[in-house]
Amino acid sequence: MMLNIRLFGGFHILDKDGRALAIATPRMQSLIAYLLLHQDSPQPRQQIAVQLWPETGEAQARTNLRNLHHRLKSAFPTLEGRILQEHGALQWPLGEEAWLDVAAFRASVAEAKSSGGVPLAALQRAVDLYRGDLLPGCYDDWILPLREELRQAYLDVLERLVLLLEAQGDHRLAIDYAQLSLRNDPLNEVIYRHLIRLHGLSGDRTGGLRVYHTCAAVLEQALGVEPSAATRQAYLALLEEPATEPAPAKAGPPAASKGSLPYPLTSFIGREKEVEEVLRLLQSNRLLTLTGAPGAGKTRFGLEVAARLRKDASQQTEPFPDGVWWVDLTASTDLASITQAVAGALGVQENLEASPSQTLITWIGEHELLLVLDNAEHVMDALANFISAALRACPLLRFMITSREVLSIAGEVAWNIPPMSYPGPHKTHTPDSLCRYEAVRLFVERASAAMPTFRLAPHNAAAVAQICTHLEGIPLAIELAAARVKMMTAEQIAARIQETLLRLLRSGRGGGPEHHQTIEAAIAWSYQLLSEKERMLLRRLSVFSGGFSLEAAEQVALCCSPGDAQDAMQAGEVLELLSRLIDRSLVKVTASELAHAARYTLLEMIRQYADERLQEAGEVDSTRKRHAGYCVLLAEEADRNVRGPQQAAWLQRLEADHDNLRKALHWAVESGQEETALRLVNSLWQFWDIRGYFREGREWLRRALEMGFARSALRAKAFKGAGALAWSQSDYGEARERMLDSLEIYRQLGEPRDLAVGLFNMGLVTYSQGDYALAEPTLRESLTLFQSLDHKQGIANALNSLGVIADARGDFQSARQLYEESLATRRTLGDQRGMAISCGNLGMAAMHLGDFDEAAHFLGESLQRYTEIGDKRGSATTLNELGQLAHLQGQSALAYRHCWQALVLWQELGSRGGLATSFEGIAMAAAKAPAADHAFLVSAVQLLRVAETLRAVANTPLPPSDEPPVRQALDRLRERLGPDAFARAWQQARHMEQEQAIAAASVISQAE
Repeated sequence: MMLNIRLFGGFHILDKDGRALAIATPRMQSLIAYLLLHQDSPQPRQQIAVQLWPETGEAQARTNLRNLHHRLKSAFPTLEGRILQEHGALQWPLGEEAWLDVAAFRASVAEAKSSGGVPLAALQRAVDLYRGDLLPGCYDDWILPLREELRQAYLDVLERLVLLLEAQGDHRLAIDYAQLSLRNDPLNEVIYRHLIRLHGLSGDRTGGLRVYHTCAAVLEQALGVEPSAATRQAYLALLEEPATEPAPAKAGPPAASKGSLPYPLTSFIGREKEVEEVLRLLQSNRLLTLTGAPGAGKTRFGLEVAARLRKDASQQTEPFPDGVWWVDLTASTDLASITQAVAGALGVQENLEASPSQTLITWIGEHELLLVLDNAEHVMDALANFISAALRACPLLRFMITSREVLSIAGEVAWNIPPMSYPGPHKTHTPDSLCRYEAVRLFVERASAAMPTFRLAPHNAAAVAQICTHLEGIPLAIELAAARVKMMTAEQIAARIQETLLRLLRSGRGGGPEHHQTIEAAIAWSYQLLSEKERMLLRRLSVFSGGFSLEAAEQVALCCSPGDAQDAMQAGEVLELLSRLIDRSLVKVTASELAHAARYTLLEMIRQYADERLQEAGEVDSTRKRHAGYCVLLAEEADRNVRGPQQAAWLQRLEADHDNLRKALHWAVESGQEETALRLVNSLWQFWDIRGYFREGREWLRRALEMGFARSALRAKAFKGAGALAWSQSDYGEARERMLDSLEIYRQLGEPRDLAVGLFNMGLVTYSQGDYALAEPTLRESLTLFQSLDHKQGIANALNSLGVIADARGDFQSARQLYEESLATRRTLGDQRGMAISCGNLGMAAMHLGDFDEAAHFLGESLQRYTEIGDKRGSATTLNELGQLAHLQGQSALAYRHCWQALVLWQELGSRGGLATSFEGIAMAAAKAPAADHAFLVSAVQLLRVAETLRAVANTPLPPSDEPPVRQALDRLRERLGPDAFARAWQQARHMEQEQAIAAASVISQAE
């Protein structure tokens, strides 16, 4: 397979069909690049390792290289097959099946140097190959000298081309290459002198003088110095020459990029005369600002103008030889971010020796280009400073700005974009006569896109004319109106606009379209179309985050403004009002796989506008309180059902509203609403536990518990939740403290059910710490209390945990009986997660008793149930158990796969105890691998050592029943490696990082 490999300007490998190989890992790219750039000789592994990981020890660097090479082999066997391996060295000879741009560049440079004739073709080929610095995103020490060497070779090639073309009399093309050289080396006075001379030779004295002034400005700004005597002499020599017309440019390949424009998603309609007028203005003005009403289509208009200029450039008229460049300033906030946005669009890299603005202006230098700065109205002061400085320093630079207001600086020409042409009122129109109006053509095209069956016809011609007239040719308003044909006919849209929009359009009308020069013209025109209750609903919906359900909208919308009962809204009204907002494209309907019901969202732009109206109405506090109240009710209802038959559905419901729940929690904590905060965290901790949001849940619980000190049942439950999440992350010390806090409050309150729960939780933590002597009586006391209360869920939980203790002690028959009783109760309750837990435990008991078929059955059911409810922790636990079963059955490859899948989940969940279990499972399978090399067995030893360390840190010792198989694996590894090698491997692993152990586990897991 022929590979096309490019390292200039970035890392790209294309196959013979032009498809890119997605090698996104920086280290893997570095390894491949290192081998390619040193292809002439084998590279010792040790040398490669030290070059790629210079900050680690040699042993660890070699381990990293081995793991990286293995991942390369697994992910890209075609690439890895080209790498030669012998005598501890690696080499990638390119041969005839791969092409490398760096090699081709070097070959072209060598050809140019050795050529006995004129090496023009070789030099131009070298320039074309150099598409940017060598691997600009790589900062390894080994690549820096290579990058600088190639960059200098490129600059040398450019200078040779300039001199060669000058000698041939092709001054225009020589100027192009000289400009390209300055773009890469903007402080090179030699190139400035070449340009001054070349402009003089081509008869363009003015251009040469401009180059000198650019050179002087750049040197002053960047270095604080004046041009050298040689450069001043070239300038004076040019001054003495008589002014003549520049010689016509010779055709030749462009030496620089011609800019970058976003691809328009919609067609451009009409405004041909306006575009021609702006193109004319740009010929004679260096700063043109396109203004107009919000919604007038400034961005789309500016893009069309820029595209026309690029088209002219492609036809060799070249109004801006160095390109037309588009810069979106939407995210810019100050001068620094404006500079970053422009530099990013142009591809200008930072220079540590100069400020970003100096670097940018230096780079632009004398280039003749147009910068189009879009969405500028929110940074006008900073932008005025930037443009003023750039215009002074860069005489060939021009700007086109789109903004709601002008910059008001010297040299600015403001041009107001008029509305689209539209029909006048009180006229009779046919479909044919209407099509000559731009607004009508825009409406018809956008309406057809929204509803393919829409056509302009005699029955709707009057309505379409009315819509476009009432909207006065404002493109955004027309597009929003056209989008409504999905919900309403043109006649309905026209009737609605006529009823409500004329008041908005005519208010404040003066002698021109100034009534559009407010933010309302972009969004508020739709807001003003609404009835008072529709507006009320829209602004109250702004409190939601991440979407909302109809039920949520009904609950939150019913709040009233302070002291104003007239704002009351009936629940039955919300559905109709929400439907109207959807019709007007202000609310979007989304199908939710999470919630299994329709959900609704507001575009962020509309949500922010509605939020401002909410603040103006004085409804912020009351609406956020209702929002938090709804979230509390939702969470508490979910909590009541999270253990029942509808567990999966409720978990998905909470997932869909997670952003709203977070927002409610934030409001409750920040506003000191302790009860609301505690009710929320108490109802959500099981969701966080099941779905693996351990860190986030623990943080919310911590913040809620810090709000007060009353020893209430709410706080006891919150302590229990904090302990449960800490337990799930194997933080058993923290879990025990929080469970003790909970139990103490429950004992003081004296409620039997709560006390039973507290005792159960303490038993859960203590048996996880291996303290069975305390755990068993605690759990039995809990079971007795649950039985006296006939609390079936508690009984099932306690039986299961007592079974775990029996299992850990090796009493597998008793464990199986306890698990079976627990499972039977959980099946009657429909407790999906409980059934998954009991099935998993029954599978383990069967495995210990040698009944592998029954073990596979129950473990399979367990994993299926965990997967259905999205319980990552439970899935990881069962995958480890399936790995253990596969190991006992002699299926090493399956054991590796299961344990590795579990390890990935444990890593995501941040559970040290879980990671230890996966390391042990992988190592035990590796210990029995028949064809394992020395390094493979050493890695298995190290995994067991790291697992031991993780268990010590997490205070989660091996259960007694699991000690024999681990001990057997250690004995087998010691026998296969020999005592000395085993001891060294064990010792080396003392300081092994967790990530290194995971990498070693990955290598083992992919061995078969």
